[in-house]
Amino acid sequence: MAMRQLAASVSVVAVKSGNARGGLTMTAVCSVSLDPPTMLICVNQASSSHDLIADARCFSVNILNEKQRPIAEVFAGRIGTTDWDERFTAGSAVWKDSAMGAPILDEARANVICQVREAVTSGSHTIFFGDVVEVRMHDHEDGHALLYSQGDYRGVSDLG
Repeated sequence: MAMRQLAASVSVVAVKSGNARGGLTMTAVCSVSLDPPTMLICVNQASSSHDLIADARCFSVNILNEKQRPIAEVFAGRIGTTDWDERFTAGSAVWKDSAMGAPILDEARANVICQVREAVTSGSHTIFFGDVVEVRMHDHEDGHALLYSQGDYRGVSDLG
């Protein structure tokens, strides 16, 4: 219950391994180091995307804006379909492949593409450390970052 008190930014982490795509809505995303630029993601080993990330050795962090709640809900498995092709087109989302092959959401506030450097098992999760290989910033009129707090999605503007 204590962690429900922690408001966190919402991202969709996406991956492509061969012809298989996957992704998951996450708040367990963190900048680790500026030199070298490094991110980490904590992924439940039971997640269908876990093994794809381990196989692909590359993932994207797509930072969502407060108007992208439907995309967050689809990738969290709250609504919609279990079919990956349908998930990647939900909400009229436009996904492209980065140069490294990881899917990136065109309308995200930002995309951070990482190459897995290290994977550490901790209990039920794997912590993937990724070297940042590319960052894309987008100048969209999209409002503020999407947050997750108290078991629900909120926008920064909701807090004012």
